[in-house]
Amino acid sequence: MMKGHGEADYLLYANGQAVGVVEAKKVGATLTGVEVQSDKYGAGLPKGIPAPVRPLPFLYESTGVETRFTNRLDPTPKSREVFAFHRPETLAAWAAEEPLWLPLVAGKPDPRSERPANFRTRLTAMPGVEPGGLWPAQLETVRNLETSLASGRPRALIQMATGSGKTITAVASIYRLLKFGGAKRVLFLVDRANLGRQALKEFQSYRTPDDGRLFTELYNVQRNATHSVVCVTTGLLALLDHEELEGVIAHELAHIKNRDMLLQTIAATMAGAISNVANLAAFGTLFGQSDEEGQGTNPLASLLLMVVAPIAAMLIQFAISRQREFRADAVGAEICGRPRALAGALRKLERGARAIPLQVAPAGASLAIVNPLAAFGSARVLRWFSTHPSTDERIARLERLAGPTLLRVA
Repeated sequence: MMKGHGEADYLLYANGQAVGVVEAKKVGATLTGVEVQSDKYGAGLPKGIPAPVRPLPFLYESTGVETRFTNRLDPTPKSREVFAFHRPETLAAWAAEEPLWLPLVAGKPDPRSERPANFRTRLTAMPGVEPGGLWPAQLETVRNLETSLASGRPRALIQMATGSGKTITAVASIYRLLKFGGAKRVLFLVDRANLGRQALKEFQSYRTPDDGRLFTELYNVQRNATHSVVCVTTGLLALLDHEELEGVIAHELAHIKNRDMLLQTIAATMAGAISNVANLAAFGTLFGQSDEEGQGTNPLASLLLMVVAPIAAMLIQFAISRQREFRADAVGAEICGRPRALAGALRKLERGARAIPLQVAPAGASLAIVNPLAAFGSARVLRWFSTHPSTDERIARLERLAGPTLLRVA
């Protein structure tokens, strides 16, 4: 590097041109803060070395186990953890992007017009949202989402009431991200097959607000019913080690393999049907219906059916959910080959759920790997109404699957 900029451990090339640097550290070294050193290397590239962008835009710090990445093409560059180095063709494509042609600022070029424009940069220069048939609430949602993304917050949670047109709002936003943001592909996830079919119809029927063409005339939309996706939160990455994370992912893959979502849907439907029968019995008692022999319905029996049947149906549904968790643990342990890793993950997640109770509606508790409502009670009676079996029992079963621990004496 140039004088005063030190020596970079590695210089990254793509298409014969320098595009980034790597600062290597020993395993276990703390990488946060090291980006200042990488930044100094990126700014000190000698003039004789060809480079499409100066200072070098792609900066990495790595121990071989942990890797952090800073993209200096971002509006506000920040170091973030990545799972692997990007492919050379990816870096070359990013460095070759066209800049944004924006108006002058105080007589000088806008900084965003002087470097290749990546996705995050384009988000800061999105044109205004055209109503295009959107309801006021939908229009406000799209605008607020784009404002949040433009401010450098890549994650957003949107809450809309039932019947407010959530899917069409998402389609309208996706269209703008593709056309103006330069998004390459968008993954639209659903947890029910019928929701996937409904979403596909919304994409197929959506007309763009600018030229009135159908969405599917401009972009390919494919419904993939044969593949599933397991997403991992940053909180889970921070809490679990590599083997424990594999165990959790294997557990979720087991749910997919066992078609547990379908089974739970069937169980919920049956529980709802039993509740409806109980309601009909209650109405029969209320209006004094008689049987074929002219004898009145026993009001006590009807009242008992009205109260007990829904509770029994709910208990059966919860019991099925608990058994599916046991089964997912067993299959997950088989997939990852490390039952104790999954047991360790469950132990940590259980402690976390008790220390910091999640604000989860009871109806959504079954979607978690451990009971998110564990902090609110653990009495034996309450376990009958739990969607998850006892974590201690799950861990005990996984320990039995793992077999005896062999102690090696030196």
